[in-house]
Amino acid sequence: MSHSSKRLEELSFFNAIACLLVVFIHVSSYSITYAAPDSLEAALLYFPWRLSAFVVPAFLFSGALKMALRFEEHTAPHSYLKYITGRFRAIYLPYLVWSIVYLIAFVSIGYATFSPAGFLRDLIWGRMASPFYYIVITMQFYLLRPFWNWTVKHIPWHTAIPISVLITFTASKLNSILSLWELEFPYVDRIFPTYLVFWVLGLYAGRNYEKVRDYLETSTGGIVPAIVVVVLFAFVPYLQYSRGIWLFDMTFFKVFTDILSIVVLLRVCLMLCSAAPLVKKSLSFISSASFSVYLSHCLFLTLATHFLLIGGIQKISIILIVRFLVCYSLPFALYGAGQSLRSIRNRK
Repeated sequence: MSHSSKRLEELSFFNAIACLLVVFIHVSSYSITYAAPDSLEAALLYFPWRLSAFVVPAFLFSGALKMALRFEEHTAPHSYLKYITGRFRAIYLPYLVWSIVYLIAFVSIGYATFSPAGFLRDLIWGRMASPFYYIVITMQFYLLRPFWNWTVKHIPWHTAIPISVLITFTASKLNSILSLWELEFPYVDRIFPTYLVFWVLGLYAGRNYEKVRDYLETSTGGIVPAIVVVVLFAFVPYLQYSRGIWLFDMTFFKVFTDILSIVVLLRVCLMLCSAAPLVKKSLSFISSASFSVYLSHCLFLTLATHFLLIGGIQKISIILIVRFLVCYSLPFALYGAGQSLRSIRNRK
């Protein structure tokens, strides 16, 4: 297998696992919210839920890595326009369509009322469904593609990464800074500087991917300590959640545990390149379906929960099981059906 095909394969697996984790976060959120914090059910769900919370940084890292792999030595203006047009068609148009679908569904079940101005605000800031903010963030990064191309060619990684860390922490505390002037910006989590370190790490990983991959494949000793650190720093938030106590702000630590989680996941995906064909085929399908699933799964989730509740089903464990079954089946089935229809249409 060539390095190029192997590279694409492990990144495909990375995308697939991140997709599954995104679905898990939203499926389990109901139980995390409504189960007693000190219950066994909450404990069993909270750890994997917390450990999965690096997926948006992981998607951004992966997106930047793939972008850097495709950088040309010279980026002509027409190629940038072609790139942005392609990103708009591939990402923003499906996002727009699904936002309209969500709006129709939510109005139908009484979860929302239609307002053109409100819908436009929801669209701009990705508020129609909880995962949509990622679309808003990633489009900002895509729009700045020429700048990222220039950055990796002219700024060494040991300068760019510390600067991106400082910008990320500053952006995450933007409202604390603005409060000095009695101001507030409610969309701090939807602007790209808040996630800059993950994107910059992805850019330089892509720029030096052969070295990064070789290091991860040969230096296995560092993965176990990384896992230990990630698990340890998931335990502290659990104590705060389950005991109702406050130890310290995890924002600072989460940036670094997210980075460690990304490294561990990439290492796992490199190992999966040697997995059984059925495993690899399944992960490849999940990867190809991931964007469609990302956009659609919360609609299935909301509707399933809504109809369970109005049907008088209140037991958290039953709601959780149904949410699992619905979200790990119907969004993927919808994507598969769409692919089958396209295949039939193309054969005609």
